[in-house]
Amino acid sequence: MSTTKQECTLVLVNLSDQEQTDEFRRQRQICGWDFDDRFIEFCRTEIEAKTKALFWITIPSPPTQAESTTIRAGHISLDSKSSDPEIARLDKSILTITTLFVLPEHRLKGLGQDAFLKVEQLATQEPYGSANCRTIALNAVNWKFKFLDSEEWHDYWEEPRRKTTYPKTQNVQWYQKLGYKAFKEEPRFPNELVDGTKIVFAAVFLRKELR
Repeated sequence: MSTTKQECTLVLVNLSDQEQTDEFRRQRQICGWDFDDRFIEFCRTEIEAKTKALFWITIPSPPTQAESTTIRAGHISLDSKSSDPEIARLDKSILTITTLFVLPEHRLKGLGQDAFLKVEQLATQEPYGSANCRTIALNAVNWKFKFLDSEEWHDYWEEPRRKTTYPKTQNVQWYQKLGYKAFKEEPRFPNELVDGTKIVFAAVFLRKELR
């Protein structure tokens, strides 16, 4: 069955507006992580410092709808700040894409890919990026243990045993289809099982050379 590809428009998120803040939090809650007050305030601070450009992934309302509106189908961020200079640098020679999320009802339409391509274009342009930008980096949860014949790791990935939700899709492969190449792995995502066992899942770091 074919799916209709849909283009999006990126619109800056205004976290000084309560309605937008509430919608951003709602989408993060559906996403499953990074939705508490501390994260919202972190995003607000980074936006004010101009080290984060946070965008709504917007699409027009269906033509069957009487009143034309803009739908916030998800969000995506382009950042120039990281504690790891291989991921982002304040001089914007390396930028990182973070917090990509598309609401479930708007998936399988190509919105994520279109948003990625548009952010990649913005990465080489002021004010969100720079003509000096040569690399975009990102990271994703490493799901490799989920697919190994290891009963121990299979148990860790079972939803009822974990206190934190992580994506149910293999994002690494999706990023690779967009031209991103893995260059390192590090323990990055702490988790805790309901029995108190503490574990840390690995992150895969990928990057794409823009020139």
